[in-house]
Amino acid sequence: MITRKKKRLRIFFMGTPIFSLPSLISLLQHEKVVGIATQPDKPAGRGRKFTLSAVKEVALHKKISLYQPEKIDGNFLKKLSTLNIDVIVVVAYGKKLPVKLLHIPRLECIAAHPSLLPKYRGAAPIEWAIIRGEKKTGVTIIRVNEEIDAGDIILQEEIDISPDETTQNLGQRLSSLAARMLQESLKQIEAGNAKYTLQQGEVSTARSIRKADGLIRWSSKAHEIHDLVRGLNPRIGAYTHLHRKMLKIWKTEIISNNKASLTNHQLGEIIGLKNGIMVNVAEGAILIKELQPENRRKMSAVEYLSGHTIRIGSLFKDKISG
Repeated sequence: MITRKKKRLRIFFMGTPIFSLPSLISLLQHEKVVGIATQPDKPAGRGRKFTLSAVKEVALHKKISLYQPEKIDGNFLKKLSTLNIDVIVVVAYGKKLPVKLLHIPRLECIAAHPSLLPKYRGAAPIEWAIIRGEKKTGVTIIRVNEEIDAGDIILQEEIDISPDETTQNLGQRLSSLAARMLQESLKQIEAGNAKYTLQQGEVSTARSIRKADGLIRWSSKAHEIHDLVRGLNPRIGAYTHLHRKMLKIWKTEIISNNKASLTNHQLGEIIGLKNGIMVNVAEGAILIKELQPENRRKMSAVEYLSGHTIRIGSLFKDKISG
C-alpha cells in the first residue's frame, strides 16, 4: 500500500525573543514556513547598539522572507494576503494583532502563551508567576481574537515550578513545551477535530517588567525576596543599595523562613559572611550567593567579599542614602 507524504501546512510565523525559537525551529522541520515577522531591530546594552532578534537571525540564516513592520498596517496585511497562508502562528511577537489579520489565513490564527490562561495574560507571564510564588504554570495554545491573550483554548498543559527555578530556566522548559503543543494543535486543526474551549476562571494580568519592580524591600518575607530574585533573572535583576552603591542580586538561598525576623537585628542587616552574605529579613534570613556591583560583571558573593570590606552589621537599603 502506497502512503502519501503529508502535505505541509503553509505557516506564517510571528515572534521575537529567544523564547520563540524552539517553536520556529519545530515549524521549519515539520511545515512550510512561508514568512516570518519579528519586531524591528532595537538598541540594547551599554553601547545602545542595534541588535537582531533571535527570530530574525534564524530567518536570515534560512533565507525566509522576513518582515519587520513598525506597525501592522494595510500594506503589511496586503503582503500577507498574497502568501496563501494556512495558519498564522504567534509566539511572543510583542504587539497586539488587528482583527483584519486574523481573517487572512485559510484555517486559523493561533498563539502559544506561557501561562495557564486566563491567569497571567500579558507581556511577562513567566516573570510574574515566579515573583508571585506560583507553584505551577504551563502553556496554553489559543485561537487569537481581538483581545490580548483572551482567545478560546485549544490545548493547555501544566508543569511544576521548582523552588529555585529562575525565569531563564523556566522559560527554556516552557518554550520547548510550547513547540510540542503547537505541533499537536496544528495536527488537530488540519484534521478538523480541534476542540475550542472558552477561558474560564479568574483573570490576572502580567504587565511588562519595569526597573522599579526589581527593588528589594528588606521588610519583605524571605520567600518573597527569593522569588523576586528568581523572577528577575536574567532580565532586569533584583537590586539593592550598600554603602551608597547599587548591587544587583542574581542568586539567593532561603536560610530561615521563620514566622519572625531576628528581633535583635534590623531588617536588611548583614548577619553573616560565611559562604555568601546573610541578611536578616521579615520572617527569616536570606543568603546572597551571586551579585553584580554597579558597572561590573556578575560574580559570586564569596568573590565579592574577597575584594570588598563588608562588615557584619552593615545595612542594605531600599534607596541610596548616607
